[in-house]
Amino acid sequence: MQAGQGWNMIEAVPLTKTPGSHWFGYYGKWQFDRSGTRILGQRSTFDLRMPKAGDEIEIGLIDLTRAETSWRRLGSTQAWHWQAGCMLQWVPGSDEPET
Repeated sequence: MQAGQGWNMIEAVPLTKTPGSHWFGYYGKWQFDRSGTRILGQRSTFDLRMPKAGDEIEIGLIDLTRAETSWRRLGSTQAWHWQAGCMLQWVPGSDEPET
């Protein structure tokens, strides 16, 4: 694809090869750790329908320092929605995630 005048094209590449839909949820939260090598995210086994009561998503981590990036499950939650996810974020000044 050719970029238009004044536009720079950047290739999008998948960060995981695991099944499911992966996303980060909210614009006011930062998904990268302080080193920029780990990314928080959420994963569901469905994506083309509205959530139902009891639907659970996984909370996880993608480590960009590994040769093959992979999804590492940290836990799960039923308290979420598509736009904001579960309000996942890094603890300010820490390398530990906060949910």
